[in-house]
Amino acid sequence: MLRSIRRKSFCSGPGRGSGKILYVKSKKRIKKTERVYDLVYNHGFINVSIDHDTAEFAVESIQQWWRQSGKMPYPNMNQILIIAFKETDEPFFFCGSDDLNFHDNWLIIAMARMESNADICVVGTNDLAYPGVLNGTHANHYLVRRSYIEGPGGVVGIPGQVLYEYDHFCCDDEFIETTQSRGVFMPCLESVVEHLHWVWGRHR
Repeated sequence: MLRSIRRKSFCSGPGRGSGKILYVKSKKRIKKTERVYDLVYNHGFINVSIDHDTAEFAVESIQQWWRQSGKMPYPNMNQILIIAFKETDEPFFFCGSDDLNFHDNWLIIAMARMESNADICVVGTNDLAYPGVLNGTHANHYLVRRSYIEGPGGVVGIPGQVLYEYDHFCCDDEFIETTQSRGVFMPCLESVVEHLHWVWGRHR
Protein backbone atom coordinates (compact mmCIF):
# COMPACT_ATOMS: atom_id res chain seq x y z
CA MET A 1 0.00 0.00 0.00
CA LEU A 2 1.45 3.31 -1.01
CA ARG A 3 0.28 6.56 0.47
CA SER A 4 1.51 10.11 0.73
CA ILE A 5 0.92 10.29 4.48
CA ARG A 6 2.16 7.53 6.81
CA ARG A 7 3.44 5.67 3.75
CA LYS A 8 3.38 1.91 4.01
CA SER A 9 3.82 -0.74 1.33
CA PHE A 10 3.15 -4.43 1.73
CA CYS A 11 4.05 -7.25 -0.58
CA SER A 12 0.97 -9.38 -1.13
CA GLY A 13 2.91 -12.60 -1.60
CA PRO A 14 4.69 -14.46 -4.37
CA GLY A 15 3.26 -14.74 -7.85
CA ARG A 16 -0.04 -12.93 -7.30
CA GLY A 17 -1.48 -9.62 -8.31
CA SER A 18 -2.64 -7.47 -11.19
CA GLY A 19 0.67 -5.73 -11.71
CA LYS A 20 -0.93 -2.36 -10.96
CA ILE A 21 0.17 0.22 -8.41
CA LEU A 22 -2.28 2.51 -6.65
CA TYR A 23 -0.83 5.93 -5.95
CA VAL A 24 -2.57 8.14 -3.40
CA LYS A 25 -2.01 11.84 -3.86
CA SER A 26 -2.16 14.37 -1.06
CA LYS A 27 -1.86 18.16 -1.03
CA LYS A 28 0.16 17.99 2.18
CA ARG A 29 3.96 18.21 1.99
CA ILE A 30 5.90 16.12 4.46
CA LYS A 31 9.22 14.31 4.54
CA LYS A 32 9.34 11.70 1.80
CA THR A 33 9.78 8.15 3.03
CA GLU A 34 8.42 4.91 1.63
CA ARG A 35 8.28 1.67 3.60
CA VAL A 36 7.92 -1.78 2.13
CA TYR A 37 7.07 -4.51 4.62
CA ASP A 38 7.15 -8.17 3.69
CA LEU A 39 4.45 -9.90 5.75
CA VAL A 40 5.66 -13.39 4.83
CA TYR A 41 9.30 -13.00 5.90
CA ASN A 42 8.79 -10.21 8.45
CA HIS A 43 11.29 -7.99 6.67
CA GLY A 44 11.17 -4.22 6.19
CA PHE A 45 12.68 -1.84 3.64
CA ILE A 46 12.74 1.97 3.90
CA ASN A 47 13.55 4.42 1.11
CA VAL A 48 14.13 8.11 1.86
CA SER A 49 14.18 10.91 -0.71
CA ILE A 50 13.60 14.62 -1.25
CA ASP A 51 11.71 13.98 -4.50
CA HIS A 52 8.65 16.25 -4.65
CA ASP A 53 6.71 13.86 -6.88
CA THR A 54 5.03 11.37 -4.55
CA ALA A 55 3.87 9.01 -7.30
CA GLU A 56 7.26 8.85 -9.01
CA PHE A 57 8.97 8.30 -5.67
CA ALA A 58 6.57 5.50 -4.78
CA VAL A 59 7.41 3.66 -7.99
CA GLU A 60 11.13 4.18 -7.47
CA SER A 61 10.83 2.82 -3.92
CA ILE A 62 9.19 -0.41 -5.08
CA GLN A 63 11.88 -0.82 -7.75
CA GLN A 64 14.62 -0.27 -5.19
CA TRP A 65 13.03 -2.78 -2.81
CA TRP A 66 12.82 -5.39 -5.54
CA ARG A 67 16.43 -4.93 -6.69
CA GLN A 68 17.92 -4.81 -3.19
CA SER A 69 15.92 -7.38 -1.26
CA GLY A 70 12.62 -8.47 -2.80
CA LYS A 71 13.85 -10.73 -5.58
CA MET A 72 15.97 -12.86 -3.23
CA PRO A 73 13.15 -14.46 -1.18
CA TYR A 74 10.80 -14.48 -4.21
CA PRO A 75 12.90 -15.64 -7.17
CA ASN A 76 9.87 -16.86 -9.15
CA MET A 77 7.60 -13.88 -8.54
CA ASN A 78 6.73 -11.87 -11.64
CA GLN A 79 3.87 -9.73 -10.32
CA ILE A 80 3.14 -7.69 -7.20
CA LEU A 81 -0.27 -6.53 -6.03
CA ILE A 82 -0.05 -3.27 -4.09
CA ILE A 83 -3.30 -2.51 -2.29
CA ALA A 84 -3.09 1.18 -1.48
CA PHE A 85 -6.79 1.89 -1.36
CA LYS A 86 -7.55 0.04 1.86
CA GLU A 87 -4.76 1.79 3.74
CA THR A 88 -5.76 5.37 2.94
CA ASP A 89 -8.62 7.80 3.37
CA GLU A 90 -7.71 10.21 0.56
CA PRO A 91 -10.71 11.29 -1.59
CA PHE A 92 -8.90 10.47 -4.87
CA PHE A 93 -6.23 7.99 -5.94
CA PHE A 94 -4.36 7.16 -9.11
CA CYS A 95 -4.03 3.68 -10.54
CA GLY A 96 -1.07 3.04 -12.81
CA SER A 97 1.89 0.90 -13.82
CA ASP A 98 5.41 1.00 -12.46
CA ASP A 99 7.03 2.47 -15.60
CA LEU A 100 5.47 5.91 -15.90
CA ASN A 101 6.66 9.43 -16.59
CA PHE A 102 4.34 11.97 -14.97
CA HIS A 103 4.33 15.12 -17.11
CA ASP A 104 4.01 18.57 -15.57
CA ASN A 105 0.58 19.49 -14.18
CA TRP A 106 -0.92 16.10 -15.00
CA LEU A 107 -2.75 15.93 -11.68
CA ILE A 108 -4.04 19.52 -11.81
CA ILE A 109 -5.44 18.91 -15.29
CA ALA A 110 -7.00 15.55 -14.38
CA MET A 111 -8.55 16.96 -11.20
CA ALA A 112 -10.05 19.86 -13.16
CA ARG A 113 -11.69 17.36 -15.51
CA MET A 114 -12.94 15.31 -12.57
CA GLU A 115 -14.41 18.36 -10.84
CA SER A 116 -16.08 19.63 -14.02
CA ASN A 117 -18.79 16.99 -13.71
CA ALA A 118 -20.06 15.62 -10.40
CA ASP A 119 -21.13 12.37 -12.07
CA ILE A 120 -17.60 11.55 -13.24
CA CYS A 121 -15.73 9.19 -10.93
CA VAL A 122 -12.85 8.02 -13.13
CA VAL A 123 -10.65 10.18 -15.38
CA GLY A 124 -8.34 8.47 -17.84
CA THR A 125 -4.93 10.00 -18.52
CA ASN A 126 -2.94 10.02 -21.76
CA ASP A 127 -0.15 7.44 -21.98
CA LEU A 128 0.96 8.78 -25.42
CA ALA A 129 0.98 5.28 -26.87
CA TYR A 130 -2.01 2.93 -26.68
CA PRO A 131 -4.47 3.48 -29.57
CA GLY A 132 -7.55 3.09 -27.38
CA VAL A 133 -6.18 5.68 -24.98
CA LEU A 134 -5.30 8.11 -27.76
CA ASN A 135 -8.83 8.00 -29.18
CA GLY A 136 -10.42 8.41 -25.75
CA THR A 137 -12.13 5.01 -25.56
CA HIS A 138 -9.84 3.38 -22.99
CA ALA A 139 -7.43 4.17 -20.15
CA ASN A 140 -4.51 2.23 -18.73
CA HIS A 141 -3.73 4.76 -15.97
CA TYR A 142 -6.52 6.67 -14.28
CA LEU A 143 -7.57 8.95 -11.45
CA VAL A 144 -10.37 7.50 -9.31
CA ARG A 145 -12.84 9.04 -6.88
CA ARG A 146 -12.81 7.10 -3.59
CA SER A 147 -16.59 7.34 -3.17
CA TYR A 148 -17.01 5.33 -6.38
CA ILE A 149 -15.08 2.38 -4.95
CA GLU A 150 -16.80 2.66 -1.58
CA GLY A 151 -20.13 2.67 -3.40
CA PRO A 152 -20.62 0.25 -6.32
CA GLY A 153 -16.92 -0.65 -6.46
CA GLY A 154 -14.57 -1.18 -9.37
CA VAL A 155 -15.45 -4.88 -9.65
CA VAL A 156 -19.05 -5.82 -10.45
CA GLY A 157 -20.68 -7.44 -7.44
CA ILE A 158 -17.82 -6.65 -5.02
CA PRO A 159 -18.33 -3.23 -3.39
CA GLY A 160 -15.15 -1.75 -1.95
CA GLN A 161 -12.76 -3.55 -4.32
CA VAL A 162 -10.78 -1.54 -6.87
CA LEU A 163 -9.54 -4.19 -9.31
CA TYR A 164 -9.97 -7.89 -9.81
CA GLU A 165 -6.70 -9.85 -9.81
CA TYR A 166 -6.60 -10.65 -13.49
CA ASP A 167 -3.31 -11.02 -15.26
CA HIS A 168 -1.77 -7.78 -16.55
CA PHE A 169 -4.04 -5.38 -18.49
CA CYS A 170 -7.23 -7.43 -18.19
CA CYS A 171 -7.96 -5.69 -14.89
CA ASP A 172 -7.90 -2.33 -16.72
CA ASP A 173 -10.22 -3.61 -19.45
CA GLU A 174 -12.83 -4.70 -16.92
CA PHE A 175 -12.48 -1.60 -14.76
CA ILE A 176 -12.78 0.93 -17.59
CA GLU A 177 -15.55 -0.92 -19.43
CA THR A 178 -17.50 -1.07 -16.17
CA THR A 179 -17.11 2.67 -15.58
CA GLN A 180 -18.18 3.36 -19.16
CA SER A 181 -21.31 1.23 -18.81
CA ARG A 182 -22.15 3.13 -15.62
CA GLY A 183 -21.53 6.50 -17.27
CA VAL A 184 -18.85 7.62 -14.80
CA PHE A 185 -15.76 7.59 -17.04
CA MET A 186 -14.22 10.54 -18.89
CA PRO A 187 -10.90 10.64 -20.79
CA CYS A 188 -8.52 13.56 -20.33
CA LEU A 189 -5.87 13.47 -23.04
CA GLU A 190 -4.43 16.76 -21.82
CA SER A 191 -3.33 15.01 -18.61
CA VAL A 192 -0.19 13.17 -19.73
CA VAL A 193 1.15 10.19 -17.80
CA GLU A 194 3.52 8.67 -20.32
CA HIS A 195 3.88 4.90 -20.37
CA LEU A 196 7.56 3.99 -20.73
CA HIS A 197 6.81 0.49 -21.98
CA TRP A 198 9.38 -1.38 -24.06
CA VAL A 199 6.74 -2.04 -26.74
CA TRP A 200 6.67 1.67 -27.49
CA GLY A 201 10.46 1.93 -27.42
CA ARG A 202 10.45 4.06 -24.28
CA HIS A 203 11.78 1.66 -21.67
CA ARG A 204 14.44 3.15 -19.36
